[in-house]
Amino acid sequence: MAGYPYFEALPWLDAFCNAATILSGMGPLAQAQTPGGKVFAGLYALYSDLAVVLITGITLVKLGKASELHGKFVAAVQSQARCPRGV
Repeated sequence: MAGYPYFEALPWLDAFCNAATILSGMGPLAQAQTPGGKVFAGLYALYSDLAVVLITGITLVKLGKASELHGKFVAAVQSQARCPRGV
């Protein structure tokens, strides 16, 4: 987000709005005018999209492992409930 004030001289609030709209998939509010600003905007969009995909993938993998462990725990509890010890 700091690249917008540096390369495009955008105020911080506008830089925040630009970054938020890029992350939401709407695209930038303010079009980049300088070559440095255009390169920054392109790299920021690619990086932020990649970060969202990676974080989502890691989270889903972790949730899948947690779901798998929960399923094994429930199966173990149910199998113990069906066959009481000592019978």
